[in-house]
This record gives sequence, C-alpha cells and structure tokens, in this order.
Amino acid sequence: LILLRQIMKFYILIIFLAAAVTLFPQVQFDANFESGNINTVTTTDSVTYTVTIKTDIGGRWFYFRMINVKNRFVRVNVSNSDVKRAMYSYDDKVYTRFTASESPSTRIFQKTYEHDTVFVSYYTPYNYSYLQERIEEWNESHYVSVDTLGFTDRNFPIQEIRITDPSVPDSLKERVWIHSRTHPGETPSSYHFDGIIQKLIEDDEVIKYYLQNVVFHCIPFTNPDGVYYGRSRTNFDGVDVESNWDKPLSQTSKEVQILKARMTEINSEKVLTVFNNLHSLASPKCTFFIHTIASTTH
Repeated sequence: LILLRQIMKFYILIIFLAAAVTLFPQVQFDANFESGNINTVTTTDSVTYTVTIKTDIGGRWFYFRMINVKNRFVRVNVSNSDVKRAMYSYDDKVYTRFTASESPSTRIFQKTYEHDTVFVSYYTPYNYSYLQERIEEWNESHYVSVDTLGFTDRNFPIQEIRITDPSVPDSLKERVWIHSRTHPGETPSSYHFDGIIQKLIEDDEVIKYYLQNVVFHCIPFTNPDGVYYGRSRTNFDGVDVESNWDKPLSQTSKEVQILKARMTEINSEKVLTVFNNLHSLASPKCTFFIHTIASTTH
C-alpha cells in the first residue's frame, strides 16, 4: 500500500510538471537571422537570464529573439555589452526603446511582454536585406545610379549610390563622399545615411541646386560582411576596417582596397571636396561625422 501511494505521488508530480511545461514553456533565445548576435544564455530561476554575445575588439552589438514570453516578466542581463536602454519589437520592424524603469541599470532590461515573440537589440537594426529594398526605391530617381565597386571576402558587394543631375557635366561639379557602417553595430549611422539619401532625391529647389553643382558618392555599407554576420566593430575576419587604411597592401582588408581604388579614381578626375565618415556612439548624441564627440550636435 505504501509503495502504491509513492507511485501515485510520483505520477501526480509528473503530470503536474508536464502541465507546468505546457502552460509555461521555457523561454527560448536565438539569433538565427541577418545581423543576429547571441552567444550563451543561462538562468537559475527562469525569470532572470544572463546572456553573452559574440564579441570582437569592442563587443557591444546584440540582436536576438525571445520566444514564449507572452504575459511573462523576463529580466535579461547582457553581461558583456554596455547597453543602457535597448530596443524591442514584436514584428522586427517597429522598434521601441525600453523605458527607464524597464532599464534599471546598464546591461539590464526587464518587461512583461504582450506577445509570444519579441526581438531585442542594442540599436534599431538596419540589415543588408533592408538596404537592398531601400536601394531599389532610391534607384527609381533619375538623379540616382547604383554601382558595385567590388566584392568582399564573403562575396558581399561594396555598393555606391551616385547622386547628381545628369543634365549638367560632371566636370563642372564638386565631389562629395559619404560612407557609413564601417563599424557594423552602429546602426544609427545607417538611418542618418538613409535620411541624407532621401533628402537628396526630394523635389526641392535647394536640393536641385546642389545636384547641379555636386556629385555625391555615397557608400551605404563599407563593411557588409560585418553587418550581415552581426559583428560590433570588425568585419567577419576580425579586422577593424576603420583603422585599416594605413596598412601595407598585404595587411589591407578587401573592403579598404575597394574603397581606396574608388577614391583614387574619383580624385584622378577631380579631388574630393568633402569626406563624411558616419558613425554612432553610446551617448545621447547617437550619430556623428567628426571624430570628437563634443563637437557634434546630431
């Protein structure tokens, strides 16, 4: 009889645990998509999760998905990032910043979610596929021409968006260079770049004047490998493209070789008047194009 009672208790426990798993399935984490970055996930209580990300020379960027979170309070500590107030989205399109109370300290975000799946990231993502959609839209303007300057070691194109008024000879114009996403985790620089392109194709008298007098050479991703594979500050092979310009040819990354060749070509026609290198930073001033944080107002 005692043995029978123990067996019954055991089966009741099994049934209870099975019901608990069914009603409250374990939160799942993954980053199996473009620009995704997650490494390990641990928890002791299924409420607080410690996440590590794949790091490079300045590991910061993370971008991952959590599943089975509807109506559950989940606290995440991204232990090897410096994020203060991350972003989240239920559809991976419209992103919202966690509130101050949902981000009580650096690296922590916590919330009870309204849907079963949520995406979280350091900044709002701007990935390779989205860029291709935007290029298709921009290319509809008669001021725009798009070219591929070369391919990276991972076979991604370094693309140039050339914007000018084709009715005016280029020989009469100044040359301006704008590039972005050398550090792939700095996605606000892509939104800054996106806004510049959008402005340059507007039907505006001031813009028309610029396009009659300037050729804009715009490189959206100088580091597409790093963007696609979710790096923070390097390309796929761990090279910081930003600081690779003064190296011997044997140590120069494919990205920099392609960009240097294009600049040389432009300068042989007419020397660049303006060079803008767009970046982002972890401060209230999220983007800049001068390497002094205090000097920027954007």
